[in-house]
Amino acid sequence: MSGSTFEHEDQRVVEYVNKNVDKSKDSLVIIDNTPKVDPSKIAKLSGFLRDKIKDKTSHQAIVLKLPQDEAGITLGFAFVAFETRTQAEEVQRTLNGWRMDKSHQFKTNMFSDWARFKDTPEEYSPPSLEMDTFCEENLYEYLCDAGSREQYFIRYANPSTKKEVEHQMKIFWNDYQVTNATDQTDIMKLVYERVNWTTLFAKWSPLGTYLVTFTEKGLNLWGGEKWTSMGHFPHNEVQLIDWSPKEKYLITWASELIVWDVQLGKKIRRVQAPYTGAGARCPFKWSHDEQFLAKLSEDNILLYDLEKGMKLHQPDKERTTTIYMPGIKNLEWSPTDNYFCYWVPEANNTPARVTLVEVVTKTKPDGTKDYTFNNIAQRNLYRVQNIRMTWHPQGHFLACKVERIKKSQAGSTIVSAYELFRIRHKDRAVETIELPEQVIAFDFEPRGHRFALIHGPSDVKLSVSFYTMGAVKAGEVKLLGTFPQKQVNHMYWSPKGKYLLLAGMKQPFNGKTLEFWNVDELDLINTCEHFMCSNVNWDASGRFVTTFVSQVYHQMENGMKMWTFQGKLVTQRKMEKFYQFEWRPRPATLLTDKDLKVVKNKNRPQWEKKYAEEETWILEKDERERKERMSSDLKKYRNTVNSIRDHFKKQHADRKRLQAETGFSGEFTTAITSAEEMVEKKEVRIE
Repeated sequence: MSGSTFEHEDQRVVEYVNKNVDKSKDSLVIIDNTPKVDPSKIAKLSGFLRDKIKDKTSHQAIVLKLPQDEAGITLGFAFVAFETRTQAEEVQRTLNGWRMDKSHQFKTNMFSDWARFKDTPEEYSPPSLEMDTFCEENLYEYLCDAGSREQYFIRYANPSTKKEVEHQMKIFWNDYQVTNATDQTDIMKLVYERVNWTTLFAKWSPLGTYLVTFTEKGLNLWGGEKWTSMGHFPHNEVQLIDWSPKEKYLITWASELIVWDVQLGKKIRRVQAPYTGAGARCPFKWSHDEQFLAKLSEDNILLYDLEKGMKLHQPDKERTTTIYMPGIKNLEWSPTDNYFCYWVPEANNTPARVTLVEVVTKTKPDGTKDYTFNNIAQRNLYRVQNIRMTWHPQGHFLACKVERIKKSQAGSTIVSAYELFRIRHKDRAVETIELPEQVIAFDFEPRGHRFALIHGPSDVKLSVSFYTMGAVKAGEVKLLGTFPQKQVNHMYWSPKGKYLLLAGMKQPFNGKTLEFWNVDELDLINTCEHFMCSNVNWDASGRFVTTFVSQVYHQMENGMKMWTFQGKLVTQRKMEKFYQFEWRPRPATLLTDKDLKVVKNKNRPQWEKKYAEEETWILEKDERERKERMSSDLKKYRNTVNSIRDHFKKQHADRKRLQAETGFSGEFTTAITSAEEMVEKKEVRIE
């Protein structure tokens, strides 16, 4: 339908639109696919449409016009005007998709939408890459680094005689991959520094876009090349924050909990939920797509719809809850799908159970969304003490750690079992592994099919076991290997998988053991130590990992060590009051798994050649610089020798005269002459 067609229609419609353009264009509806009839039947069709609109919506059309061609035949669409926009929108939603007969199914649109899109060009032209008018900073500038270096910040307190301690924050590039330097000042390339930047701690946003710092009156977001302030969120004495997965929303928590829209800087909702102290976890949990926030209350799951201003979803309008579930203990969202799992303990001869729920979204004809909750898997369990649920980072698997009490003559002990759900299997198959002892640590490989366990009869006698889930859809759980007598109690997978750092931290090991593993080969690459180590942090590339001792946990041995994934020490720095180290995250890759396989397998040789050439150039550059420094030092040495020689020659006549007057034997002259001859004959080679 073109603009010219409408402009030459009945004068009554034209006059109506012209006189009431500001009001009527928002209350006009276009009905497409009406019957094409001759002039004798137009009145009958018009009456039919009016009656049908009134019957379906109870609204009366003010004007209804059927455009005609030169022969008087209707063109197959109608313009209908109403009193208000609300009436027009209801009619548009109700009649859209309504079938009049086998040949005529109505398609309805608001006139304002048609007017907005009618000037769209036929040929696509890509948008210009202009910076947003509200933000002069490029928030993704750090991703454009030519060397693909990783950033991180450190936070520490400067030794000071002042009453007020100066807290220093510095942001660095990790320059190790583009230099042969071994000195920490060459590897740590300073990007930005600031004193007393935060009063509590600092934190990167999940995708690394923003740096969050705290003040007594709220928190600030920083970003871009110049670290410009990107927003302030007022919340007195805020203690904890929780980002949504895609950084669209932010929760701040103190005496109350506030949900924010980050880009608009607007409060979405306040919730009375006092901060309960160190170790407290945010009571709300995000869905992977930021559509829902889930919260557990007594016997209830409350699901809030963020697309509707965090409105509580209530299937039953008589009850202020989403799902009523007596005794519910915990809920965890899938990191990749709109699934969540929860568990309920045993009660009244009813077994404990783990349930997997899918949130199904349905769009109604009027454009609104409705949600249903389908139980897609359930596991009944007996004699359960506690259950802990862990999702695979890619959402392929769900592991439920089931703890039970085993009684014997020696006393009671905790034994563990794992219920492993295969989410991509059509029946959500479940497999079980049982261990006759407690599990200290468990974690899935971030990108892969394996998981690792640290287990043992006590906190000292520990073993490490590696398992595989096999194929994602129809694999089989298998033990890859168990390694006993390990002094480790924490595990940290590389973000890219394959490599694993096992650490003995806190009591009873206190950082005495760091083990670097290649899980592909089940090979212990290296064993190191970082005494009193309290934290471990991998970089986004999986090439470097940092261990550090924080003042928060220990008063002594504060500082950091940076390692390669193979356990080679890159740099270390000791600081009296070292608080924090954190690598900057990166957004997920835009490449699919298929694209990554092509890069790794098909394109790998050409990239290896390119990087080998770059590495050779770097090594040659370092060697050239080394030779230039040696050549410069040798030149300075020779200039000094020549200066001394000239001075010695100038004093030769005076020495002869003094020797004659004093009767000196001449040994001094001989010694000097011999030294001079030796210097002249010596050759220095730069190799």
